[in-house]
Amino acid sequence: GFEDEFYTENIEVFKNKKIEYLTLMIVKRKGIY
Repeated sequence: GFEDEFYTENIEVFKNKKIEYLTLMIVKRKGIY
């Protein structure tokens, strides 16, 4: 249903943000940033 689609979309967005955040942390830790 509509709720399921909305929920799935939110999970995708959350995953992407989490990956971006983790990438930022790794880059900062290596001192490249």
